[in-house]
Amino acid sequence: MEENKNNERKTLAILAIVFGSIGLAFSWVPIINNLAAIFAFAGAVMGIIALLLNRKSKKTKSIIGLVLSVVAIVIVLVTQSSYSKAWDKAVDNATSTSKSDSKTTATKWTQADFDALKKGDMMAGAEGGDKLSDLTDKYGKPSTTTEATVNNMDTKTVMWSNTNGSAGSNVTLQFMKANDGSYLLYSSASTGLK
Repeated sequence: MEENKNNERKTLAILAIVFGSIGLAFSWVPIINNLAAIFAFAGAVMGIIALLLNRKSKKTKSIIGLVLSVVAIVIVLVTQSSYSKAWDKAVDNATSTSKSDSKTTATKWTQADFDALKKGDMMAGAEGGDKLSDLTDKYGKPSTTTEATVNNMDTKTVMWSNTNGSAGSNVTLQFMKANDGSYLLYSSASTGLK
């Protein structure tokens, strides 16, 4: 009967080692470390119970199981904190990038600006039209840009949305690629300009 009690005490200590080891092995893996924390807590509880049951006999296995479990719990907490900080930093960088992109369209379009655009003749390769690079320098990056090839001619359609701060105000321009590689304006449309 005494031998059965010793085996039970050893079993609990061995289970603490196994659970602590599983918790330690997976404590650094994102998402899975949540499950590892559960194993580590279970191992710690079993290690404490095994220590209390083995007050008068060897406690080595119980201590090993408890130490493994506690180390796994600490690693889980540290990695969760570092993953959280990395996630917050990534979200902040993405937010600041999108904010800086929206500031690139700081100059607002007016009806007078739109009317002053020089359009080239499409049949003459849009020669004489305003350059896309000059307009993006003045009005910032367009909201959307679409490229296409039509009859062996490279074209770009660009659009500035909410151009004067109100919803529904847009400027859409079409450009044709010139021999020097620049894009020249040949067509334009607008809505909601003042």
